[in-house]
Amino acid sequence: MPGQPHGLETGAQGFHVGQGLVDVQYQHLRPLVCHYRATPLILDWSFQDKGCGVPDVKHFDADETLAKAELLFWRQGVTATGIQDIVSATGLSRSSLYNAFGSKQELHIAALQRYLDRRSQPMFDRLASDDGGLPAIADFFDRLIRLRCTGRHARWGCLISNAHTERPSDSARALLDQHHAGLRAAFAAALDVARRNGDLRPDLDQAGAAEMLTLLAYGVNLRSRSGTPPEDLEAGIETCLHTLTSAGLEE
Repeated sequence: MPGQPHGLETGAQGFHVGQGLVDVQYQHLRPLVCHYRATPLILDWSFQDKGCGVPDVKHFDADETLAKAELLFWRQGVTATGIQDIVSATGLSRSSLYNAFGSKQELHIAALQRYLDRRSQPMFDRLASDDGGLPAIADFFDRLIRLRCTGRHARWGCLISNAHTERPSDSARALLDQHHAGLRAAFAAALDVARRNGDLRPDLDQAGAAEMLTLLAYGVNLRSRSGTPPEDLEAGIETCLHTLTSAGLEE
């Protein structure tokens, strides 16, 4: 095929790169997704004349690119992030981004999913599997406050929580609901342990308490963005957890 990059062989379903099959058709040098590795690679066919009329083919890691977009959306929000911001952060052309991920909104959905799977869900699983009960819940909030108030991502809040404030699409809202349900279920599991340990007051509505703790976590995520001192957040958490106990009821 005229103009075909060196080292690529055409096949019935697309291009063969070594032993791997690029499973899309050749369409005027559009970027192609390579699925012959565990992590998909993208062929970025940004046309750069090298004096021979052949495009300069670059490979880039799709997940690494998505990770950069995730950080950008997390720090700035989807509304404040323009396509040029994404181009600058990833080093890819607009056409390559569009062909690999779709629109900015579709890229945002993919970033939300990645954040949920890799950052949120591990914390939920850790809480749900902990047999500490109320101390496990206290540890969850201690860790949450530390993540939100210190380190590289201080005052960034939570990508999922932040998305609630940006008029999310139906697709985004589904992920926000999934996040909420996962966190609430983790709190419910920890409260079940606390009940078996005899740490909860007898009249406590556990379902309502799990919802309250979930909303409290979102409050920490949002208030931390404005620079609320960690000790203020910790005081609120301590008081809230105290109301779940028999000692809190007696007072």
